[in-house]
Amino acid sequence: MSGSAAPLDGVLVVSIEQAVSAPYCTRLLADAGARVDRVIERAVAADGDVALFAHGHILRVLGARWLELPAAHGANLLLDTAAVCELGYERETRVLAHWNT
Repeated sequence: MSGSAAPLDGVLVVSIEQAVSAPYCTRLLADAGARVDRVIERAVAADGDVALFAHGHILRVLGARWLELPAAHGANLLLDTAAVCELGYERETRVLAHWNT
């Protein structure tokens, strides 16, 4: 386009996903991580085994937070419909004893 104006010259272009969606989604993810952390605290404090049931997305956050990873790492945990997962310990280290089985 040498010598001529570009189609958007003089127009302010705002990336909506960065100006609106990304901060909003980041806040939602942080909120989900905080809610899951409270659930984990209650589960760890309980006497005996605990069964948790939730939507798959929040369970992925649960898996990440159990491993003390940021909530966003839940995106790396594949979880099929009606999957059964077991969170546990190897000595004092939190582990995913069974995931997506």
